[in-house]
Amino acid sequence: MKALSGLLPICASCKKIRDDKGYWKKIEEYIQNHSEAKFSHGICPECMNKLYSSLKILEKNNLFPFDKYILLYPHVPKKLVL
Repeated sequence: MKALSGLLPICASCKKIRDDKGYWKKIEEYIQNHSEAKFSHGICPECMNKLYSSLKILEKNNLFPFDKYILLYPHVPKKLVL
């Protein structure tokens, strides 16, 4: 079993981690390469509101064909929570 320990140099802005060779890697990539952890992605409610709130307003006012949008972008939840 691989375990991470010690200090990890992480960017305060983008959250990439600097590896032993000085390259900046996405945190998911770094952790997967240095442990047995695997990632699956989702969107938390706070980010959902920030990223998709304008779509929810359009849908609420019947100005956006949300059902057609879901067919093109299935990763977006069918109902957005504001």
